[in-house]
Amino acid sequence: MLRNVIFGSFLVLAFLFSPANSQEWFSPVEEIDFGFDPVEIHRQLAESKAGSAERRAYFQEVALSAKSTNWSEFDVTFYDILWHPVYATSSISGTVGIYFRSLVSSLDSVQINLSDSLSVDSVYSDAGLLSFTHQEDIVTIYLDRSYAQGELTGFTIVYNGQPAPGDYNWYATLFFGSHEGNHVIESYAEPYSARTWWPCNDIPLDKADSADIRIIADDGLTAVSNGLLISDTDNGDGTHTAYWKERYPIATYLLCLNISYYWQWVDYYHYSPTDSMPIENYYFPNQHDSVLESYAVTPDGMSVFADLFGEYPFIEEKYGHSMGVVHGMEHQTNTLLNIQLSKAPVIVIHELAHQWWGNLVTCADWHNIWLNEGFATYCEALYYEQKFGMPYYLQYMSAMENYSTGSVFVYDTTNGGRIFNASLTYYKGAMVLHMLRRLVGDDLFFPIFPVYAEQFAYGNATTADFQAVCEEVTGFDLDSFFQQWVYGDAYPDYAYSTKIVRSFNKDASSNYITYLHLEQTQPTDPQLFITAVDLQFWITDIYTVITVWNDQRSQNIVIPTNFKPDSIGIDPKHWLLEDHTLVGFRLYIFTDSLSNSVQGDEFSDTIVIASANDEFTATVISGELPDGWNLDQSTGIISGRSFESGLFTFTIGAVDNIEPSYTDSKEYTINIEDAGYGPGDANLDGMVNVGDAVFLINYVFKGGPPAEVSNFADCNSDCFVNVGDAVYLINFVFKSGSEPQMGCTK
Repeated sequence: MLRNVIFGSFLVLAFLFSPANSQEWFSPVEEIDFGFDPVEIHRQLAESKAGSAERRAYFQEVALSAKSTNWSEFDVTFYDILWHPVYATSSISGTVGIYFRSLVSSLDSVQINLSDSLSVDSVYSDAGLLSFTHQEDIVTIYLDRSYAQGELTGFTIVYNGQPAPGDYNWYATLFFGSHEGNHVIESYAEPYSARTWWPCNDIPLDKADSADIRIIADDGLTAVSNGLLISDTDNGDGTHTAYWKERYPIATYLLCLNISYYWQWVDYYHYSPTDSMPIENYYFPNQHDSVLESYAVTPDGMSVFADLFGEYPFIEEKYGHSMGVVHGMEHQTNTLLNIQLSKAPVIVIHELAHQWWGNLVTCADWHNIWLNEGFATYCEALYYEQKFGMPYYLQYMSAMENYSTGSVFVYDTTNGGRIFNASLTYYKGAMVLHMLRRLVGDDLFFPIFPVYAEQFAYGNATTADFQAVCEEVTGFDLDSFFQQWVYGDAYPDYAYSTKIVRSFNKDASSNYITYLHLEQTQPTDPQLFITAVDLQFWITDIYTVITVWNDQRSQNIVIPTNFKPDSIGIDPKHWLLEDHTLVGFRLYIFTDSLSNSVQGDEFSDTIVIASANDEFTATVISGELPDGWNLDQSTGIISGRSFESGLFTFTIGAVDNIEPSYTDSKEYTINIEDAGYGPGDANLDGMVNVGDAVFLINYVFKGGPPAEVSNFADCNSDCFVNVGDAVYLINFVFKSGSEPQMGCTK
């Protein structure tokens, strides 16, 4: 389990942060003004993806319906696309060549996603026209023959119509709008939207190896898509055809078309002293001054992420931005940002990070969308750290703390609003990485990402895949961490109380003791988060941090210090997603276990009890102490000498003398080791022999000392210790008489 593997690490952390050892003190950092509200900007970004209520309802219907295809039987290798969107009718026509490899031994039909709002004119291959059906948003194409596993084939679909949902233009998947009197056409395809405007295998798991994209647009308008612009041909009819070539693997939802009257500004990313890559920015003319500053962070962001994760994944092509009216979307090599989002440098950084996390490595399905969005959100904080230092990072991550109930893992993928929930997918997803960093340390945390990128480059990954890489790199068993933070619900909600007392340690290494009661009160699953908790010990205007390990829902912890803190708080640097409340101290038992003993030895141990009113009464409320032991009710000290042996279980209860409602109890089990004492051993030398008979004769006739354990001396069990017991022992030792018995004399 996680605790067994990493518990030692946290003991080291606690030692390092303990002021008694390191005396490392911190001053509060002034609040940093980022120039924007991180919560608000991510809300806008999430809403642009989740879309309108109408669109979410439409896609819930798509996801809930039994409209599955035979996607697992084939692998798309190449899309050959011609799109012709018509602004006047808000419609699109085109041809899509779909080339694929059979994954089964006998493939004779293929099912492709396409909304019923679009019409299929024909389907053909090199063998001629192919028969097909189109119903319930699926086009079933019957191939010219059966194809064996590994065989390559393909066909072309000719289609046209008005993209669905046709009645919901605002936040539509293929949006026809305008800006300053100019036409704007922008595409969006996440999570189930590509099928609404072009025929495709609409799942993130099936990445085409490459794509050719030709877009017919009106003269005077610029058509932008993925990859490199190869040519732009005048058609002689008032239109032109832009030919874009994408030669890196690409997920279906990342293909795009964006058309408007754009100005273009080309920046460059210099990835070596002699090499550079263009950053092509397309934007509305009247937005020139407002977006240059935000777009300008791109080369710097690329350098930061290249150092952290590996080189920009599409270095042989380009990167850049297309401006839109509605959406924000990290299309591969060509991010789409609406006017408002374009003005936010942090969103430019967010979408840039998606080129690694989402585009290079794509979530295998929408259950695991945090691998895209949580990662990109976390990268914003990493960028601030690399540029401006750790205080920026920590304050930025503190903005990610939110108290929404729910899991990072998306169990219900029929709800677009849940998939792109800002609080869970974005913020909590980022916090998972933040907490993982704290858990394993920087030296193990940062190497995770280049390994993850390399293992799943241009492919897909699940949370389990990412966890496996984390465990491979760090050597930690992280199952408990992922179970509670990714798959589990909510976060720990702590109620804590403290009592500080003076200690009179002879070596003065700990002059004060803090008694901490820490309780998790969240009703959600898991009800117990096992984690490290940082405690903030203030003196005047500085503080130090002590780390404790919390592995119980209700836990009492003793913390020695060489100073008296003025106050104590939780998680000062926001390394943990949690909420906490300081409550009044009551009465708590802080001793978890008692030391074992040996039969006949003097025993002394203390049950540490801290009470709000300093006076308490402790009693044994169930079970019994070993014979000969006593409990001091006012101090909690258990002492005495017992000649019993074996396991003893008893429960100690304590009550505050002034406030009787303050109570606590704890069960203890101790072992008293058998030292060899027993019936007949009157002199307690560990042997039964003539010496015991002599001991008894001396006691009876000569005023010698009595037996310390009269039951051992009453070896004939007549409830008296007298000369008869000496005779009994002589018969046993010299005449093979009966063995001594446990007596009945007290």
